[in-house]
Amino acid sequence: MSLRTLRLLALALTLGLRLAAPALAAELGPVAVRTLPATLFLCVKGDALPQDVAAMRKDAVARITAAIASAQLEQVGPLQFMGPKWNGMDKVSSYVTAIPVRARKPVPANVEFLELPPRRVATMLDRGPASSIAGAWDHLRAVADSQGLKRTTEWTEVQLDAKDSPTADSLIELQMGLD
Repeated sequence: MSLRTLRLLALALTLGLRLAAPALAAELGPVAVRTLPATLFLCVKGDALPQDVAAMRKDAVARITAAIASAQLEQVGPLQFMGPKWNGMDKVSSYVTAIPVRARKPVPANVEFLELPPRRVATMLDRGPASSIAGAWDHLRAVADSQGLKRTTEWTEVQLDAKDSPTADSLIELQMGLD
């Protein structure tokens, strides 16, 4: 176990967190609060149970990337998975798969534009396998709560260096909405 992982474990114990074993395999960055600029996205929206999200996202990414190519849009950031509200592991939640683009142009009907205003978020990097993401979100929520930050139900996972394999280490920026 690296020194960084040991420090994060000590912080988690200090905060009274109970982390699952897979989450300990991840490297978690520091939590920061920042304001994101207004952003235009090309996206696909959908509702799904958590176990169906991977297939939904794969289809959405294919539709978005095809639309970007056909409309000759300029991609200005990495792929992002968003949720207006998480309803739990046994319930349907709404999801948005999105890629930031520079400008609007005519696109196929199976994708749409989404313009988000500037927004305040608590953010943290997670480097680890897909199984570490739940523990990373738990950590981010716990740190935000310990700092008295008022959370919203909105969340985003920015795929900075995502891997297709669920066991490969990916780099994902977690963004939790704040009031």
